[in-house]
Amino acid sequence: FFLLCHYIRNMAADILGLSQAACTKISEVVRLYQADMVLGLSKMEADARLLYHGYNEFKAEEEDSLAKKYFEQFKDPMIALLLVSAVVSLLVGQYD
Repeated sequence: FFLLCHYIRNMAADILGLSQAACTKISEVVRLYQADMVLGLSKMEADARLLYHGYNEFKAEEEDSLAKKYFEQFKDPMIALLLVSAVVSLLVGQYD
């Protein structure tokens, strides 16, 4: 528990944003995140980070069905205009 509290307190001030991390030297990022370039993280540090951040997984969102994706296309005003013009063309016999 002490290690987790220590980790949270230290990491809160040192977290880099993506743009900052991209422009920072590797050695500085390693120092800020209290890692070792050769040995990596200790077991205790890895466990503390796992408790704090959770597993390195994406939250899977439910994907829309194919039918829903198809019918959502008709919400676009341009598609509606094209459908109306197609119907008018059929009614007047213009098949070009």
